[in-house]
Amino acid sequence: MSSSSSISLRWTKKYNVFDAYTIKTSSYFLEPPLPSKTPSNPPPTSTYIYSSKPLPHPPTITDIFLDINEPYTLNLIHSILKSKACYNITLGAHEGDSPVVVDSSTFQFSEYERCNWSSLRIGKGRCSNFCVRKGLSRKAQMWNYSRRYCSKNGESILKNNIPKTIVIETWSVFESDDNSVVMGDGTRVDFTNLSIPDRLKIVCGDFLQMQEDFFKENKEVTWILKPSSINRGAGIEIFLVFEQLLEFLTSTPDVREWVVSVYIDDPLLLNNRKFHIRAYVLARGDLTCFFYKDVLCLCSGTDYGDDLDYFAHITNTCYQSLDEGFNEEECVLNLDDVERILISDYGFNELKAKKEVENIMKEMLELTGDLFKCYKGESNVYAPLSGCFEHYGFDFMIGKNSNPNSEFEYKTYLLEVNPGPDFKQSGRKGEGVVRGMLEESVDLCLGGGEWREDEGWRFEKVYEKEEGRGK
Repeated sequence: MSSSSSISLRWTKKYNVFDAYTIKTSSYFLEPPLPSKTPSNPPPTSTYIYSSKPLPHPPTITDIFLDINEPYTLNLIHSILKSKACYNITLGAHEGDSPVVVDSSTFQFSEYERCNWSSLRIGKGRCSNFCVRKGLSRKAQMWNYSRRYCSKNGESILKNNIPKTIVIETWSVFESDDNSVVMGDGTRVDFTNLSIPDRLKIVCGDFLQMQEDFFKENKEVTWILKPSSINRGAGIEIFLVFEQLLEFLTSTPDVREWVVSVYIDDPLLLNNRKFHIRAYVLARGDLTCFFYKDVLCLCSGTDYGDDLDYFAHITNTCYQSLDEGFNEEECVLNLDDVERILISDYGFNELKAKKEVENIMKEMLELTGDLFKCYKGESNVYAPLSGCFEHYGFDFMIGKNSNPNSEFEYKTYLLEVNPGPDFKQSGRKGEGVVRGMLEESVDLCLGGGEWREDEGWRFEKVYEKEEGRGK
């Protein structure tokens, strides 16, 4: 295509170097890598020897088509691939939503919309996405399938470590004018001549029942409402009473699927600020899943309090960046900071703080592995592809542990999963984490690397499917 850049890299096993031929480069996207020694006015076909960080073995695939929209991620992946000294990299146009056809022997490191699914779904080619993943990407689906799994596996950590949630669908509310509607429990309700608020009261029946159950237990509950398919903190509302929920739903007819969850109002705070943990997960082939243990603690830029200041309560980095008080240096932390703050602000001794943080990691690993077990045999909502891989951003929250028999004061909640996470949100402080994770991803998925325990990998294997069984 016209606005593309191609760099051909030839693997030389004996000398552990490569030759680079710069064919064409558009400086709008990326400059070609600088050779270790650049001759003056070299011809386009000049051969240079580059310094490199090679793989310890020849890669399983050498031709890469790189087509990522976001410059931060594009440059990072491109830099990593170049450092491996063994890939033929072609840069795409980074625009549009139409599938791009590439040779079946070429790996497509692309945006989801531009992957050539007509070929990939029948096993021709490889790419950095799975075609069917709505079971993870849609919050309502994740809740439904985790509940189904827990109904058969009552000991799963998912049972008590996902906030209680209700799914609300409003398709029938805004589309049915003069017919009856079948509800989730199979009953038929006539919506003819009913007002929008009256229809919403009917479809919110499960929420009203849950709210009534809390009232009977004399529990005051704060709720959080999220669109099922929208990320980056968009469309989130926090409320206390049903009338507020009714107002939100009425004013947003274009969103037809929502989740309402019990709000975690007793979170662990870092420097008196709420935070969530962003962990990166790699799913490879059909199916092995890895959890990257260097996680990020993403804090709000505003002190936490009882008032509903959304900048204090919604910790999504994309949302926080709108706050004038947001300071990345203060708001991007790691688990070492959690351990330090447990000691300085909460009075933990060193041993207790260490064990608490180790348990947070243990619960995150277990929650991640069990979540993938929920989709065994559910190819209509989650269908991994052999030869492909996909990254996810898993979001966790740490809240007070109400179990009197536990030795730990806090417990880990799984909030949501985001396929194709926005790596730029990790900021400058998190770049080392993202780069390290992508480096290991390239080694495991393209470079022929094999994960083995206790070999220095920051990825931890949390799920593996073998002979039709997940373990």
